[in-house]
Amino acid sequence: MSATRVFITGIAGFAGSHLAELCLANGDEVIGTRLPGTDIDNLKDIRRDVKLVTVDLLHMKRLMAGLRDTKPHWIIHLAASTSVGES
Repeated sequence: MSATRVFITGIAGFAGSHLAELCLANGDEVIGTRLPGTDIDNLKDIRRDVKLVTVDLLHMKRLMAGLRDTKPHWIIHLAASTSVGES
């Protein structure tokens, strides 16, 4: 049986990176989104083990293309703005 494909929005953030580590330890295939230009330091230990899709979630066509290409079994939405003022 093939691995479960988990699609994590906001994978480069604190929560997303820890969830990605847990999923990888479980044997899952991990795909995640990152906003263009964002830091991926949280992924330094697992960068080679995850597939990154660089996309702004507000660009629906690009997001849908990423979902069509990866065909995830699960989508976990953790993307968020870290700035209260911008939110």
